Amino acid sequence: MDTANSCRMCARDMTGCRKCTNATVCLACSDQYYLNTGTNLCSLCSSTLTACVLCADASTCEQCASEYFLSAGQCLDCFTAIDGCLACNSSSYCFECAANTHYLNSTSGLCVSCPSGFANCLNCNSSQCLRCQPSYFLDLGECSKCSENCSVCATASTTCTSCDIGFYLSGSSCLPCTSFCSVCSDATTCLSCEQGYFLSGSSCLACNFSCSRCVVSATNCLSCNSGFYLSGTSCLSCSGGCISCTSPSNCLSCGTGNFLSGTSCAHCSTVISNCLICDGTNCWECAAGFTLVNNTCNSCSSLQSGCQICEGSSCVLCLR
Repeated sequence: MDTANSCRMCARDMTGCRKCTNATVCLACSDQYYLNTGTNLCSLCSSTLTACVLCADASTCEQCASEYFLSAGQCLDCFTAIDGCLACNSSSYCFECAANTHYLNSTSGLCVSCPSGFANCLNCNSSQCLRCQPSYFLDLGECSKCSENCSVCATASTTCTSCDIGFYLSGSSCLPCTSFCSVCSDATTCLSCEQGYFLSGSSCLACNFSCSRCVVSATNCLSCNSGFYLSGTSCLSCSGGCISCTSPSNCLSCGTGNFLSGTSCAHCSTVISNCLICDGTNCWECAAGFTLVNNTCNSCSSLQSGCQICEGSSCVLCLR
């Protein structure tokens, strides 16, 4: 009760507190917290005990999170204690294994690796695969590939129930959508287009060359290609040498041969002659016909007369 003789929730003033005498003294904490007797406040069990969800104090856990088990007041990782184990009650008994790599031996309580012959299997037992990865179907305990462009098939490779992007289901076969269509219901009805195209009726038309995504029309842009920035629904050019910007005067990254200087791009060659890639101080690569030596681009012919292309101090192509 506060000074105005009204009731306030303990947890409102002290996180995790469920019983208190005032706004600074807690008597009992909620689950996942313990009472710090030094401060009379509640602290999270997991702040001092890894993966602990219920504890008596800062050093004694009483209940662990899934994938861990309790041992002498501490939470230990099941997967570390038992190879392939996701959930266990001790270091010697697992009750859930990693489905895509192991199966549970219920007698020993250990996880056993799926036989190496069970390729593309998600779940298995000692003698056969029980469930396959997408694009595969279960065939006499093994996984066989569905037919091309089929994402889910039932009892045979050609019995398709779902298709890859860009294809539609016709009977039990997958047939291609029209050009640039990613989702369609049949050969003539497109529902969604590939990036760089927009849906017009049931067909896909190209966005403006500057747009990476657009809707309704070619110039109604949602995002822009490299070298352009979005202004309203239009993509406008960044300044020279800039490949990513928020406005003509605010460049974020520069193209090859340039480096970012403040919010604009400058040519590497203005800092280091014949430099192709640099950070404004150091050159990383020189233009063709030059080689990098001590942060300087030297001509190949200066290393060896008649040399046209060189790598380091070695000539790889001479003038004819």
